[in-house]
Amino acid sequence: MEMIINYEPDYRDALKNAKADVKEPDDAFNKYYYLYEYSDEIDVIKDDPRYPGMLNYVKTGLMTKEEMIEALLAAKRS
Repeated sequence: MEMIINYEPDYRDALKNAKADVKEPDDAFNKYYYLYEYSDEIDVIKDDPRYPGMLNYVKTGLMTKEEMIEALLAAKRS
């Protein structure tokens, strides 16, 4: 189970263009997320100040949306 969970509506089109395995958050996601929370099986795109992630790099201008998505997908291919 390798997937990206997207909470950010602005990223839907970019993720579709990248043909990523993307899911919208739902109850099933919450169940699996807590099982895999500390693994690299699930990447979450969400603006959460408690758990800064790659989205923070985009918001601060260090990466573009496309670069972030490519980095997430590259990690899954390796």
